[in-house]
Amino acid sequence: MPDGSEFCDSCGTKMLQPPVVKTAPPLQPPLQQPQQQQPMQGGYRQNPYAPQQPQQQPGQQQYFQGYQQQSPYGYPTYQTYTPKKTNGLAIAGFVLALLGIQPVALILSILGLTECNKRQDNGRGLAVAGIILSALGVIFWVMLVASGVFFAIAEGVY
Repeated sequence: MPDGSEFCDSCGTKMLQPPVVKTAPPLQPPLQQPQQQQPMQGGYRQNPYAPQQPQQQPGQQQYFQGYQQQSPYGYPTYQTYTPKKTNGLAIAGFVLALLGIQPVALILSILGLTECNKRQDNGRGLAVAGIILSALGVIFWVMLVASGVFFAIAEGVY
């Protein structure tokens, strides 16, 4: 219906309303924001797609500030966990108690237990086990010697 008549050009029927011609909006270039010059870190520009650090409002406290550190590459780093060491005196006392060297094992196990309590080291269970085993060994040897002396006196050897 380019000529403005009330009849359709292709079929000839009477038109009730003039046809609506949809046209596309005029093309406009996308709205460009002025790019800010990014600060240089270590001689390189920062990645514009990297997650941004949240802005802190004035008067707000930032929690866990000392726990998380900023690396030179812009990514957060975390402190690593180092496990506690097992006390060497507790280990030595336990091993010597198993080998049957009770007086030395008892002394080392007691020293290892006191160090474990002072320094919060691991190995407290080894020290207690070394004390128990060496104490039982000392009691056994004392009873063995005492019974030997008793039987020697009873037989009239002494």
